[in-house]
Amino acid sequence: MRFGTGSYNVRHSEGLNPETLKKSSENKNKFKCTVYFLDCTERVFEIDKSSIGLELLEKVFDHLELIEKDFFSLQFLSFLDSEAEHPRMKWLDPKKSIKKQMVCHPFDLYFKVKFYADPIKLCEEYTRYHFFLQVKKDITEGRLFCPDSSAALLASYSVQSELGDYNSEEQDETYSEHIKILPNQSDTLIENVKSLHQLHHGQSPAQAEANFLDQ
Repeated sequence: MRFGTGSYNVRHSEGLNPETLKKSSENKNKFKCTVYFLDCTERVFEIDKSSIGLELLEKVFDHLELIEKDFFSLQFLSFLDSEAEHPRMKWLDPKKSIKKQMVCHPFDLYFKVKFYADPIKLCEEYTRYHFFLQVKKDITEGRLFCPDSSAALLASYSVQSELGDYNSEEQDETYSEHIKILPNQSDTLIENVKSLHQLHHGQSPAQAEANFLDQ
């Protein structure tokens, strides 16, 4: 449309730029999923509304650069089980539509170990690292029973992995913050962890994690 010496573009003036329209259309065909990882990080993935579970899994595996993928999957809180009194956690089905499995917001999923194997037989150190994180998380949150007699030793390997060799001058003030292995733990446990931690001098994070899993 043109008036006098000026020009007037209806599409641009009303926000109807073709590129804007195209992007708007593309966004309507996508949705966002938030995936929470075992190391307490999270990431948002944008996927097509028609995507099946496998497509999101592949994005997650690529993000983590995982090689031994078969041991891992994603869980989400399902509201679709009419027989269940409360919503329950379900594994994402790689062959089915994500939207049909999760139905509504929030599209939150949790990266977890689905199948365990003997850590010694694993090819990748990075896989063992995720096994270590999963077992530690399950113990800490009370899903996996751990007797007090084993808790101090496991925690000592965990802090060796996280902090390295014990150093009383550098670590005493914040040391207890890194010792979280049982839902309820005593001061005695923390002192036992300190004593055991000193015995692991020289162990690399990978060695400490392998020893943790070996218990």
